[in-house]
Amino acid sequence: MASDDDIIRRKLLIEGEGTGYDSRINTFLKNFIKWHITPETAEDSAIAYQKLLSQLAVLEHGFAKINFIQNMNVEEKKNYDVIYKEIGNLCSYCLILERIWTCDSEMLQLNPRMSNFTKR
Repeated sequence: MASDDDIIRRKLLIEGEGTGYDSRINTFLKNFIKWHITPETAEDSAIAYQKLLSQLAVLEHGFAKINFIQNMNVEEKKNYDVIYKEIGNLCSYCLILERIWTCDSEMLQLNPRMSNFTKR
């Protein structure tokens, strides 16, 4: 049997950031089934229907918000990939320069007469 912590951890992994949309959807479905099955007066039915529409609007807004955030994160990842490549290019450029300077130093040590050419 799973402990309470395991259940909560699993629920948070499934739910993501803990936005609670799964419970909102379940509540909406329960209210919809209750509205559909329960015989009510026209006035009570209209009130329940308006409440369902309100809950549905909240769910749709949350879904749109989550999609927007997901798309924003994808675009931001693309930006970071470009920056990462630029940093990689700069690092390889720096390594090349460092290797050139090292080779220049080694050449000067091997042949001191070359220093006249490098001072220009």
